[in-house]
Parts: sequence; C-alpha cells; structure tokens
Amino acid sequence: MKILMVAASCSPYRGSEHYVGWSWLIAASRVADHVRLLASNFDLEELERARAAGLLPVNVEIIPAGDKIWPYSKKRFIARLQTWFRFRKYQLAAERVLQDGRILEGVDLVHQVTIATWRLGTPIIGLGAPTVWGPLGGGEKLLWRYAATLGSKSLFLEVMRSLSGRVAALQPKVRRAVRSAKVVIVTNGDTEGLLRRLGRTGVTIRCPMLVQHERFEKIALLGSHKPDPKKCLYIFSGGTLEGRKGVILCLQALASLKKHGVSFHFTFGHHGPDGPRCAALAERLGISPEVTWAPGLGGEEYLAELQRTHVFLFPSLRDNSPITLLEAMIARAVPIVLDNAGPGETVTAESGILLPPTFPADTIRRLADALLRLRNDDTLREKLGEGASRRVGEGYLDGRADGVLREAYDLAVSSSEASN
Repeated sequence: MKILMVAASCSPYRGSEHYVGWSWLIAASRVADHVRLLASNFDLEELERARAAGLLPVNVEIIPAGDKIWPYSKKRFIARLQTWFRFRKYQLAAERVLQDGRILEGVDLVHQVTIATWRLGTPIIGLGAPTVWGPLGGGEKLLWRYAATLGSKSLFLEVMRSLSGRVAALQPKVRRAVRSAKVVIVTNGDTEGLLRRLGRTGVTIRCPMLVQHERFEKIALLGSHKPDPKKCLYIFSGGTLEGRKGVILCLQALASLKKHGVSFHFTFGHHGPDGPRCAALAERLGISPEVTWAPGLGGEEYLAELQRTHVFLFPSLRDNSPITLLEAMIARAVPIVLDNAGPGETVTAESGILLPPTFPADTIRRLADALLRLRNDDTLREKLGEGASRRVGEGYLDGRADGVLREAYDLAVSSSEASN
C-alpha cells in the first residue's frame, strides 16, 4: 500500500505536536510499503537531519509544502497566536500541492495526521482517494467555572478559541470534512462527541497520544529510586504555561501546604504567556523559594527531574491527551488531575488521584489534601505510582498505533471500494 501523509508538524526533535506527526509517520512506515510525506517547510531541515541520523525510514519520501516559515516571536503570547497562523498557512499550501494530481499518482490512501484540531477541516477531502483524518483532538471544553483563575492573556486565548469553534462549526468545508472522511481517529471522547454533533456517522476510532516503547523503557528505570518525601516532597508539572493548565490553583494549594509545615519543591518545566503572572503570585504567596520555573528543561535535566518527582500536579482546565502526563506516570510520579477531558480519561483510581471539577476554592483545598495524603502515606503513593506506570505500559505505547492504522486503512479502502 502507498500512503500520502499530510503533516503540518513532523519532527523527532521538537514538542508534542511535532512528536505526534513523527510517531504516526513512523507507524505508517511500518504498515505501508511507501509513505509520501507532504511536510511543512518549517520541518524540512529537521527531517533531513533525522534522515542523516538514520531515524527516517527508507520508505518515506519527503515533499515540501509552502513557503519558508517565519521564526517564532520570543514573546510567548505572540508565539501562541503565530502557531494558529502557521497551521493555517500550511493548510493553504497543502491544498495547492494536492490540486496537482501528480502527487496522487499511485497513491492508495491519503492520511492527514496533524493539525490536531478539527477547526480547520482538512484539504484531503474530494481528491478521489480513500481518506483517514487524525489523530484528532480539539473537542475539549474549558471549565468556565474556573475562568476567574485565568489571566487576561489566557482568557483572551480561550475566548478566541471558543469563538473560533463556533464559527468553524458553521463552515461548510469543515462540516463536509467531518462527514466525508472515510475514517477519523480521535484522541478523546469529547472530540468524538463533538464530531457526532457536527453530523459524523462514519467510522471513528479512539486512540490517545502514545509514547515510543524505547522512551518508556528509559523513563521506567527512573521510577525506582525516589528521595524521601518526608524530607522534601518533589512535585512537577509541565506543558505550555497558560492559564488553562491550572498552575494558579497549584500555587495556592502549595501555599496551604507550606502553612502545614510540609517541606516541598515544585518545578514547572516549560514556558508560556502566563509565566510572569504565575511567578508574581508565587512571590506574593511566599513560596518562591520552593518553586522553580524551568522554561528550557529538557534532555537529561528533564529526566533527572522525573526521577526525583513524587507527584505530577496537573489540574488542567482543558487538555487533550498530554505526553508530559504520560511520561511522568511512567516514572511513577503520582498524577493529580481533574476528572475532565483527556487527563480524566488517562488517569484512573488505580493510577492516580482524580478530583471532581467543582469550583476553584474547593479544588485548591482538595489539591492540598491530596498532596498531604501522598506525602504521608507511603503505601498509597507507591501503589498509585506503580499503577500509573503500568497504566501507560498497558495502553499507551506506540505499538498500538500500528494496529490502529491497519484497521483505519483497511476500513477506509474497503469503504471506498464498496461505494464505487
């Protein structure tokens, strides 16, 4: 089988969106005889670097789409907006390339693997070939009862996201894509429900974000040597530092923990537009000495942080299926999450602590109580940590993608043959 894969983001060297494109490209290269990758110019240099390093399979052919992409702004809020425009620019470029029928010669199936949202639709509809779309997220809804915890920039982003969703749902091109794709792969139940409300009746396969087996093995080795939490409870969180991540809730819970005389250290391992606001709040709460902001955390430093981490604190108000949560679970860091969207589907009562998404003051109290309980109860902490690592090992490794793609490709092709 020969596949044409459309990927706005695809690189083994960058963040989660690029990781998704890369991991599904590798899975497709194992399932198909040949993969023709329609890649963004933004990723070409790193894809060639991956080829030189022997990481890119020999049956993958790269075709560039679009003009050279501008560099991202150092201002995180502006960079966040630039991401939306970059994805849109890639979609338009991909449409132009796909209109040239030569790229489809000999192709059995077309698969758009990223962008991980339904809002822009997909340019692969109407090409005359079977289509697979996904893994697709974006159906998660913000818990608006927590809106008061968002800063002005984060609130603006969430309002714009909500409005864009309402507008996108009315676009004929988007609705046609949702209804016409032969198979759609979704990452969570919220997105699947949204697509059904938009009129999808075709095959939909659920598959969350996945971790490479080699990565799992490497991180799993870190989980067996934790420091004594009675001396210092090490707490970690990560992802783009936006209001929706619930870091404001974390900081207020940690202030309560300090009042109880608990020794702890909290590290946030990324950056984002809410960084200055969170740092200022930590200062006002008197917990700055116990908090580290690590915007460039990666490589061995990141692994060292996972090794000492007892708790992954992640009360996200809206999230898909984050890799950072999975990696912390592999390292036996007990996750504390809200029972909402992707994290609420990832974490179970046997693999972490799920809190009901009630309202801010109650959540802050519950976060502090959960942290105190995990610090004091060695049996509970170790049981949940082992359960967290086992949960990822049993259902979130990249080998699962091979089976998903085989099923999706077979269904897409057979469905197209039946309709012809």
